[in-house]
Amino acid sequence: FVLVIACANIASLLLARATARQRELAVRRALGAGRARIARQLLTESLLLAVAGGLVGLGLAYALLGPTTSLFPAQLRTVGISATINGRVLLYTLAASVASGLLFGVAPALQGLRGGAREWLTGEGAAGRLTTSVGGRRVRNGFVVAEIALSLMLLVGAGVLLRSFARLQRVDPGFDTRNVLTMRLSLPREQYKTDAVGAFFEEVSRRLAAEPGVRAAGATTQFPPGNAFTTRIAIDGQVQPTDQLPTVDITDVAGDYFTSLGYTLKAGRLLATTDDEKAPPVAVVTETAARRFFSGASPLGRRIALGEGSPPKWVEVVGVVGDVRNHGLSEASAAEVFVPVRQQIAGWNNQLFLTIRTKSDPLSMLPTVRRVIASLDPQQPVYLIRTLDDAFDEAVSQRRAAMLLITIFAGVALVLAAVGIYGLMSYMVNERTHEIGIRMALGALGTDVLGMVVRQTLRLVAIGAALGLAGALLLGRALTSMVFQVKPSDPTTLAVVTAVLAVVALVATLVPAVRATRVTPLVALRRE
Repeated sequence: FVLVIACANIASLLLARATARQRELAVRRALGAGRARIARQLLTESLLLAVAGGLVGLGLAYALLGPTTSLFPAQLRTVGISATINGRVLLYTLAASVASGLLFGVAPALQGLRGGAREWLTGEGAAGRLTTSVGGRRVRNGFVVAEIALSLMLLVGAGVLLRSFARLQRVDPGFDTRNVLTMRLSLPREQYKTDAVGAFFEEVSRRLAAEPGVRAAGATTQFPPGNAFTTRIAIDGQVQPTDQLPTVDITDVAGDYFTSLGYTLKAGRLLATTDDEKAPPVAVVTETAARRFFSGASPLGRRIALGEGSPPKWVEVVGVVGDVRNHGLSEASAAEVFVPVRQQIAGWNNQLFLTIRTKSDPLSMLPTVRRVIASLDPQQPVYLIRTLDDAFDEAVSQRRAAMLLITIFAGVALVLAAVGIYGLMSYMVNERTHEIGIRMALGALGTDVLGMVVRQTLRLVAIGAALGLAGALLLGRALTSMVFQVKPSDPTTLAVVTAVLAVVALVATLVPAVRATRVTPLVALRRE
């Protein structure tokens, strides 16, 4: 869209430039230059402009490459993926800039080569009427209408994504995400077998909780907003075929996991360190799981079976905790079941995340965490180190990148549209100087001339806005997967964007419009 808007600007400006060079080209033809010779000259000029613009654009691309990388998700940067100028992309963009320069530079100029040299020099025929040609005006007006329409489409897309992201940021995740440090450990299978994994993470959690600056510590196989592990669930007393059993998020936890993340206990009790391999198997469920699987009745004391094994592993529900956005801010809370790591109800797992709630900056506690882990096993490194806030930021990073990119493009489009409108109105005032002078000689006031110029702009804005709104509604279908609680056809966004574009168009018209009111009849008639 931005490329098309830029091409429309180039075409409009070079059409005006070619019009201003009518007599020059006519003299060249009168001195013996043929159409092919003049076409080669125009081709060379346009090619130089296109190549120069392409080189400037390439320089800007290199300059902006560093700041642009901040738009990419942090998880890509952490694994060493970086953005560079790709050779194929470079060739494509250079070819696009050269082709657009040639196409939109030569075609308008060739329009002025119609007719003979005598007509060009005497001002007769189509060549002499080019400055006031209705067709020429319509072409230039069409360019401006296209710019307005495309700019409005991009602005609507940016507005919708901005409102969507703002609403997403206001979503309550269900617990306090501040001051929580997370990292992952993978214990060697050869060294840590069966009960040793759970015992290790229980001890790490206990020692971390005793450190100054730590409020609570625990371990888990997954945590919001990145839940990925699910299993089948069966309710004691409810008969259902195994292949039709519903699924539920299944999470192994150790230590004081619930306190470290800030879950709210709604009923019963939380899992404790005494829920080990010797104790009866127990589980804690979320409110969504309680509503979904127990029809609103209390799940405390009820038995559930997790997995598809035979015979089923029955587990008693001992507590209910509040819902959290375990699949991200844009997704509803999913039903989840928590089981103790040491009871291995969900199977043996040697890779767990530590979740540490601190009293101050979480990352400042990293040396302490490393020291505690080394005191138990100095050979165990930690990785995927981040805060819980960072985890939620990464969950919306794609939406943020899309919002920022389309906002940047929309801003560029708005500037280009303003430049195009200013250029057209300036050219129109210059082209109609004689007409304006006659109007004022016949008694027209400056306000009348100002109104004439402004009305012409408003007419173009109205046509472009109507086309742009229709296009924005079609574009909205492509944005459906990226918006949250906002319709792509949001009336408020459409109204605000249209008003902003109209104001920008009027401001861009103001300078040439005021200049038109200062035209004196004597100067205008002498120029003719």
